[in-house]
Order: sequence, then C-alpha cells, then structure tokens
Amino acid sequence: MHVNDLLRISAGESATERSRPRAPVAAAWESDQAPLDVDLRGKEVDEALRSLDHALDRAVLAGMHELKIIHGVGKGVLRSAVERHLREHPQVASSRAAGVGEGGRGVTLARLR
Repeated sequence: MHVNDLLRISAGESATERSRPRAPVAAAWESDQAPLDVDLRGKEVDEALRSLDHALDRAVLAGMHELKIIHGVGKGVLRSAVERHLREHPQVASSRAAGVGEGGRGVTLARLR
C-alpha cells in the first residue's frame, strides 16, 4: 500500500463515514512480492528474530510453502536462536539445516503451515 492511498480522518469522523471506498488490506500484499529468503547476517538476535517474524508473515500470506533463512555460520549464536524460535513458531511446520547445494551450514529452511 502506498502512502497516497491513505485517507485522513478528522476527529469525530469514523472511517465508515468516508464516501471514498477504501482499498482492502490484502492489496498491500498483492503489490509486494514475498521474499523467497530472509538474510539475517550481521544483525543482533532481537533484530534478527523481528525480521524473521516479518518474513514468515509475508511468506504465509503469499501462500509460500518454504522460507530460506540465511543466518551465516559465525559462532552459531544466531543459528541457535533461529532454530529455537522456529521450533516454537505457530506458522512453522518444521525446519531443517540446508544441504550443500542449498546454502550449507549458514542456512536453515523452514517449512510453513
């Protein structure tokens, strides 16, 4: 959704009183394609998990079945946090480490519900 599509509502006026029809919320997802992957490299754990949640939401709304999560190798702190987060996430059916041709140790693949 673009900022020009937003309507100003003055005090005391409800959105239903507006004569101009409003665009459905889903239109924002139609114009923005969901990414096939999310790159978390270089982010702190809290910021990375927020980015991951955003990417999972977009992927589920777009009807995707799998999301590629790039966390890098490093010391494994981010990978461990991502794996814990995915195990408890309601939108994730399962997750697995990527194979050699899929990104290797620096990537986790999440199968979505």
